[in-house]
Amino acid sequence: MSELRNVLVLVNDSPRSRAVATLGARLAADHQAEVAVLYAATAATIGAYVTPEAASLGLQMQAEADAARRERVTARVAEAAQATGAPLQLRFPGGVPLPTGVQQA
Repeated sequence: MSELRNVLVLVNDSPRSRAVATLGARLAADHQAEVAVLYAATAATIGAYVTPEAASLGLQMQAEADAARRERVTARVAEAAQATGAPLQLRFPGGVPLPTGVQQA
């Protein structure tokens, strides 16, 4: 039996994420390991020194862009789950990227 017990797969909203999630699921299956799929993307920023009106509009646009990215990555991970037959649960943790990734592992 393999010593590999957990596979942490980091994905974003890129087309390559489907292949990455598929590979992670197959690797986990080959080693009878658990797989965790973690959304890892840099948050968008609105910039500094903007008026309150511009900041409000920027925050709204940022929220819409983040929602669209989450929809894309959710669809790609669902495609990978269907292709592999593996139950891939996508997590959307918040926080500082490195400590959050370590905590999820």
